This record gives sequence, C-alpha cells and structure tokens, in this order.
Amino acid sequence: MNRYILSVIYGLLPVEFPIAKILDLLLGRNPGVVFNRLGMKTLITLHERLHHLPSERLTTEKIRVMSSMLDMGEVEVSSIMKTIAKAFSLSSDAFLNDMTRYDIFNSGYSNIPIHLHTQPNTFIGVLPVKSLVSMNFEEEIPIGQINLESLPTVYAVESRQQLLHVFRDRKAQLVLVIEQGTARRLGIVIARDVLDQLIGK
Repeated sequence: MNRYILSVIYGLLPVEFPIAKILDLLLGRNPGVVFNRLGMKTLITLHERLHHLPSERLTTEKIRVMSSMLDMGEVEVSSIMKTIAKAFSLSSDAFLNDMTRYDIFNSGYSNIPIHLHTQPNTFIGVLPVKSLVSMNFEEEIPIGQINLESLPTVYAVESRQQLLHVFRDRKAQLVLVIEQGTARRLGIVIARDVLDQLIGK
C-alpha cells in the first residue's frame, strides 16, 4: 500500500510542481501565522491561563511588561507627562545655599530643570544632582552659572516608543514636552515615569 502511494505521488509530481509554482506567483508564499498587536496581546493573555509548568509559565509581571511594550506605539507622551505647574524646578538666579540644597535633595529627583528667573516656562538646562557632590559651597553661586546639561524636547503627540529613543540616543533622564506647532511648554517627563508605566506602577 505504501509503495502504491509513493508511486502515485511521484507520478503526479510533474503536474504538482508547476501548479505549486504558479500558485506561489499568484498568491504569494505563506508567511505562516502572523499576529497584529491586539492578537499578540490576546496570545499573551491566553498563555497566562494555560497550565504550564512553573518554569515555563509567564509571571503576571512579565505579561504586564510585554503588554505595555506592545502598547508603546499607541500611547502619547502627553498621557504620562507631569505638567510644568506640578514639576519641581529651580530658577537660574537661585543661589546654591543650604535651603536650596535641602529643597533639591528633598524633592527626590536626580535631575532638576532650571528656568529663567523672569520666565518660569523657559528652561535653560538640567542640573544633575550628582554634580553637587563635587562642588565647593563655601561661596554661594547662582545656579545659572553652573554648567548645566541640555534639556531635550519632544512633542506631546509623540509615542512612548519615540520618547524612549530620545532617552536612549540623547542619554537623557529628563525631557521637556512641547505642543506641536506652537512650541508651548506643556510638561516634563523623566525616564522613571516611562519605567513605571512599563511595569504597571
């Protein structure tokens, strides 16, 4: 019986092969199963419900991160930014005295945006808190006279994925969010905000 089947297959091969080639040209090759973003999220959720071994099972944290990564291109920067009114910043004419240093360390931020004295929404750079460790505070000096790091800008309508590229390429920890078209300053996003979004905290 097996010999009969093989003879039939080999006998039809001259016909099957050209037909298969023609179908490949007309329909294209089958790329296999391809999922879109929603399909991938559904697949991940289904995996969580399956009874795999503990070593093979995805944890809730992993599933949350994977789902957040899939949504990165859909969520705009404006949804995670902190408005300028709520952001901690310092004026360029503020002196680095004991009170200012206390406010900086008490803020809990590792990078502080610095704005012009007369224009609270106009930022001139970022003060890395770690740079204060090596400074001599015997003489009070205005923050504006310190070498500040640059403050990258992103549009509010950009995605979290584009924002991550800015953090990576510019090696920045803090970015300024502006309105597209008007360049109006809207808010601040720090790298930790993006991380908190990814891990669901």
